[in-house]
Amino acid sequence: MDALKKQLDEMKETFTYRMKDFQKDLQKGNSDTASPSSRLASDFAVFRTFVMTSLECLQSQMELMSRLADQMESRSRRKILLIHGVPETKNENTASLVAETLAKHLTVPALTPDSFSKCHRMGQAKSDKPRVILIKCRDHLIKSKMWHDKKGLKNTGLTLSEFLTKPRHDAFMAARKKFGIKQCWTRDGCVYVMDSTGNRHKVFTVGELDAIPGEGSPVSTPNDVIRQDVTPTVPRSRPKRNLRNK
Repeated sequence: MDALKKQLDEMKETFTYRMKDFQKDLQKGNSDTASPSSRLASDFAVFRTFVMTSLECLQSQMELMSRLADQMESRSRRKILLIHGVPETKNENTASLVAETLAKHLTVPALTPDSFSKCHRMGQAKSDKPRVILIKCRDHLIKSKMWHDKKGLKNTGLTLSEFLTKPRHDAFMAARKKFGIKQCWTRDGCVYVMDSTGNRHKVFTVGELDAIPGEGSPVSTPNDVIRQDVTPTVPRSRPKRNLRNK
């Protein structure tokens, strides 16, 4: 889908560039002759309008297909969570390791290896840090309880996050950068942003962030909202400047 979008954008850019050159040549030819060819100029205008309308229609259709594909992909991930920070050992039983680790910190009842239909590390093994573990719950209710109770992992070095699609993950990262970490969270695969007036917005792509006014200032989030886990950052104190020496 991304390759198709890129190809369409390049085709539109090339067509626009060539049409501008053709129009310049046409205007130059008209100024050099005593009787300009009004019919040729009219045909050119009609053709340009037709092609640009067609390209815009194709682009709209492609954006619709991309959104539908994203919705389907997100729906298939609704039972999946990612757990970060679990120490990695050779020949480990990942499902048992995750169930035992989470049972120590979460209050989810009857959490066992059988609670997961999938449980495995993602990516290639690295020596410096453990890989993320993907866990797919058999029951969406178990996933929801784990997500709701994830505050129990605070100060443990472990974090839970949702398995977002690429467009939603990009939107989430961009929203955190623009509005601040405390103003952004995810729930059931959707990205939420709180603006400076306290209004909550649901976004799915980076482009939708432009419709949210301003760069959010710190606003308290309602208690009923489940946030994406983030590691708090402690601001460094800056030394006071001696103005007398200036």
